[in-house]
Amino acid sequence: MNTRTLAVAAALSAAVLLSAGPLAHADEPVSAADLRAARAAATAQSTVDAVTDFLGDLRARDGQNLGATSVTVQDGVVPVYTLAPEFVSGAQGAQPGRLAYLAVPATSGDGRTSTIQTVRGRDGRWEVGNLASGDQEFRLAANLPTGATLLHEPQVNAWYAGKGGELTVLDPGGSGRAAGERLTVADYQRAVHQAYGDKQRGSDYAAKGMAGGYAAQPDSGVPVLPLAGLAALALLGSVTFVVRSLRRG
Repeated sequence: MNTRTLAVAAALSAAVLLSAGPLAHADEPVSAADLRAARAAATAQSTVDAVTDFLGDLRARDGQNLGATSVTVQDGVVPVYTLAPEFVSGAQGAQPGRLAYLAVPATSGDGRTSTIQTVRGRDGRWEVGNLASGDQEFRLAANLPTGATLLHEPQVNAWYAGKGGELTVLDPGGSGRAAGERLTVADYQRAVHQAYGDKQRGSDYAAKGMAGGYAAQPDSGVPVLPLAGLAALALLGSVTFVVRSLRRG
C-alpha cells in the first residue's frame, strides 16, 4: 500500500466540511462554481509556493538536493467523500459518505506529484486545508464509473466507487477485501458499524485519545476526522505530519 506524507495546515482544523453529492446529503450539492472556486484556491500563488516548499522538503528527506523546481497545478477537481458518522452508527437511511474535500492535482518539474485538498471555510469560501504527496485520488477517479462517487474509509485507507445502492472496491487498503469486490450499501454499513460503531465521538475509545474515531465541529454537526485520528494511517505505514503555514512571511 502506498503511504502519503501530509502537510496539515491550521486551516483544516477550522474548516466546515459540507455534505454534498450522491453519497451524501443532497441539501447543498457541489456546483460548478464550487469546483472553480476550489481550483482558484489551489492556483493561488501562496498555494503554489507552499506546494513548492512541501515537495522540496520531500526531496530533501529523500536525499535529492535538486533545488527548487517549478510546480504546475493541473486541470481537474475530484470530490472526495469520507465515512459519515451517522452511517457508521447504523442510522437507518443514512448515506455512506460526506464530502471531505475537493482534490486538485499538482506536479513539480522533477515529476513529483501532490494533491491540494481544498475545503469550504466557515465564511463559505473554498480554501486550502491540506497538502498530500502523490495523486492517488486522480488515479482512482480515472476508474470511477459514470455517475459514481469516490469514497474513502480512512481507518484502513480503503477506497470505493459508490453508485446507487452498491460500492465497488477500488483500493482495498487494509480492509481485507479485494479490488473489484462489490458490496451493497447495507452490507457495508453493517461492516463499518461493527468495526467503528463503538469508536465515535463521545465513546470511551475516543475519550482515551485513540485514533480512528470521529469528531464534529462545534455547532455544525458536520464530521471532521480529527488531526490526531489521522495517525490511524500510521498503523499501515510511516506517515509524517508537517504543520506549515500556507502564508509565507
